[in-house]
Amino acid sequence: QAVARIIDLEAPDAFHCPDFHAAMAVMYIERPLPVLLVLHNAEYQGSIATQHMGRTEARHFADVFNLPVKRIMHETFIEGKFCMLKPIVDYVQRYQGGYGVCAVSRNYALEASLKHTVLWGLPEVRGIENCMPEAERAGARRVLGDGCSETAKADAKMVIQEKYGLKKDPKARMFVFLGRWVKQKGVDYIADVAEWLLETYADAQLVMIGPVGD
Repeated sequence: QAVARIIDLEAPDAFHCPDFHAAMAVMYIERPLPVLLVLHNAEYQGSIATQHMGRTEARHFADVFNLPVKRIMHETFIEGKFCMLKPIVDYVQRYQGGYGVCAVSRNYALEASLKHTVLWGLPEVRGIENCMPEAERAGARRVLGDGCSETAKADAKMVIQEKYGLKKDPKARMFVFLGRWVKQKGVDYIADVAEWLLETYADAQLVMIGPVGD
């Protein structure tokens, strides 16, 4: 509601919505405006799916979000679960022909559009590549010098190998995960292939850094 109020007061040209956290703002805004939804991780969607949701649960959500029960059931329930992402997906379908949803990479855009039913009605989920801005690239050259990035990477690899007790090997192929150890980050996939990876490729090294989640 706070985001919607700011939109109505400031009248921006567009609403850039990262993930589900403010996606329900479109249920409150008074003036429709272009929306860009960027999916960093569509796994959670602000969903509550511990049981099949009905009118009783809808009344609770209606109190929490200050909305009519009918709107909660129609605009936020999908396949019997509460989903905060659904309102903004419906919004882009209603006002933008289904266009305006993207993800932080092409691969993730494809994965999300196939995996999550809330996105199935969209004509596309577009991938945005996270490239290094030219200004940052120029800054890196000033720090490292032309042609020195490989040397810097090799030095960094040796530091990591020493810090975590790995075999010191400049030719090792090092795979690094940095983030929360939760399913939404794909840690389960890493667990599935880690043993195979390390046994199959003698020069492979795997480093997992971050707090344990679920």
